[in-house]
Amino acid sequence: MVVMGLFIAEISNPAMHMRIMLKHIGLRYAQCYEIAEFCYFVSFFFGRIVLGHPVVYLTVTCDQMNYLSRIVSLGVLAQSYQFLYRMYFIVIRRFQEINERGKKKLKFGMFTPISPKDLDTCEFYLSSKRHSEKLP
Repeated sequence: MVVMGLFIAEISNPAMHMRIMLKHIGLRYAQCYEIAEFCYFVSFFFGRIVLGHPVVYLTVTCDQMNYLSRIVSLGVLAQSYQFLYRMYFIVIRRFQEINERGKKKLKFGMFTPISPKDLDTCEFYLSSKRHSEKLP
């Protein structure tokens, strides 16, 4: 049961870490970042929601499991839904970015990000920049 729980909790980590590494090396606005982000969201949904429900059910209904394990498994499932809710809005923003890039016919490649000059004309970039300036 513990191994299944670890698998479900960790299945999306490689794509998540790839996404963060690409962002740190300046490829946030390159195709490889979008692919890594898509893989992360799909693997998170598959691992935590599709595979997670049966494991939580088995954990909660198993007589040999202690109450702490049951509570923790329900907590992890609740946290997964909370993050899935946040992912929904991230996906909406990504589709808005894709639409804006398409309208402006911005060029970028697998490992070639959108140029800073072109990014400064994009509303999605300017709004994220304003948002990050407000953070402490």
